[in-house]
Amino acid sequence: MKPNYLILTPIAIFLILLSACKNEDEIASLKTTATAIDDVATQNTTLSALSGGLVTTYKGLTITFSNNSSIGTISRPTTGFTSVPSPAYDYSVDLVRDVAAQTIRLFHGGRFKDAMSDGDHTLARKVSYAGSANIANWQSSSSWISPPLYPSGTELPRGLWRQPEDVPGGNPDAWDAGNYMDPEVIKVGGVYYQFTQCEITGSRNVDGSPTVSPGSGVWADRIQLYTSTSGEGGWTKYLPGGVNRGVITNIPAAERSTRKFGHHEMMYEAGAAKPWVMYVYSHLNNVPKGYFRIKSTTPHTFDWSTAQLCSGFSQLGNKTGYVDVPGGRLYMRISHTANSAGKRVPTFRFSSDGLNFDDGSAIVELIGHPSLNTYFLGFTTDYGTGANAPLTTGGTQFSFQYGGAASTSAVAPDIFNSDIWLGKTNMTVTGTLVP
Repeated sequence: MKPNYLILTPIAIFLILLSACKNEDEIASLKTTATAIDDVATQNTTLSALSGGLVTTYKGLTITFSNNSSIGTISRPTTGFTSVPSPAYDYSVDLVRDVAAQTIRLFHGGRFKDAMSDGDHTLARKVSYAGSANIANWQSSSSWISPPLYPSGTELPRGLWRQPEDVPGGNPDAWDAGNYMDPEVIKVGGVYYQFTQCEITGSRNVDGSPTVSPGSGVWADRIQLYTSTSGEGGWTKYLPGGVNRGVITNIPAAERSTRKFGHHEMMYEAGAAKPWVMYVYSHLNNVPKGYFRIKSTTPHTFDWSTAQLCSGFSQLGNKTGYVDVPGGRLYMRISHTANSAGKRVPTFRFSSDGLNFDDGSAIVELIGHPSLNTYFLGFTTDYGTGANAPLTTGGTQFSFQYGGAASTSAVAPDIFNSDIWLGKTNMTVTGTLVP
């Protein structure tokens, strides 16, 4: 995450991340009604005049963005479930295009009920293709996919509730008792796979054995996996071989309690020897180590010893995908950049190998929220796999919806008042990719 105008060192990024997403005491203290931050007057206006560069070249390709416009903001300033509503904290966008069902599903982080639940759950909405360009359909309560997933490893009851560490009889030290965040959902073979980051710090145990804890002020988050046949409930914790563990394995024993994994980005490349692909940000003893790519034959086991360090990954908690073009596969990652007015707007970076990314000849500046910055972005991919089929068979024009957390900044307390903003664009690719 980056605030406006600043280029941050890795340790500064970590401190912002710690402040924005992990300070449970601060989250729990925010019990006042939030102020809506949506710019309703302009949310459905086409804002092409505000966009910067929409054309870039990359390794033999000319990449042009067009028909770029705002859809609008899903305004949920407070949870609305308690007598003293908490800021809703809606952020971390994951957009899943269900081609067969002709729907788009939005999975994101946020608070379902109140601040005592510590802030991070995975929530979801769904609208039809036809209705997805109308913000009113996303805003409607009928778009909610129910029930959401919450941090005890089961689904949300409808009554008043708390996280496991706050519930009498719950185990506050279980490795998966903490906040769930950054949902990434992929549908393969009729099954929805939901990967989420699970917060681990203090006395909470890490997964596996022997039992160890990171201790005060140290983070050892893990990535966990749930499955569902509908994607609308019935989420079941995936337990490989009956073992309740995170999906990243083969972590050196000396690093188990101090190695943190988070802000993962998932892909599935059908036909590849290792089709399951995870990009994951890692820290060791709170020191940022960058983004790594791990490939796997299965969704439940990613061998850390095979991880490859990525380059050109800017910002945290975004989405990586790909399109097939003449000459090969073009990987693309949505992120954010500062435009000429200093506002953080969505951008894409590109790669021919899925490991090393850059802007190309010019920085793409897509339309963002009309008055706020956008962070924690995602864009539609087919079944969440990262793939995007062209608009016509064999063609090189593609269409995306994209979105992010609209906020004045990416740090606390501003980010707790964030809303989900959505936009759309076409992308045309000409030329031949030269790896």
